[in-house]
Amino acid sequence: MRCQGYYRRASANMAVGKFKLALKDYEAVKTARPRDKDALTKYTECNKIVRRLAFEKAISVGDTKKPSETIDLESMGKEVRTLRWVWLKVCLAGLISFYSR
Repeated sequence: MRCQGYYRRASANMAVGKFKLALKDYEAVKTARPRDKDALTKYTECNKIVRRLAFEKAISVGDTKKPSETIDLESMGKEVRTLRWVWLKVCLAGLISFYSR
């Protein structure tokens, strides 16, 4: 298997930041020439970059909204109004029982 093309394409993909594509080509080179130290070094370097980028993506928070901002009470309709009244009645009942002691 001629792996010079894979090696060159992997190097080009690394240069432009397409690390996953480069890793696939380096894997092909590593499979074809398992004792090639340079190919193994490049494969290891590319694999570390791909794993680091995956880790950074996994721990990134991004631009998230607060849960209170994501709830649309008006779209919930009558149930929300009913729950508001129930909550208000419970609070009032609690206040009345507290002050009537």
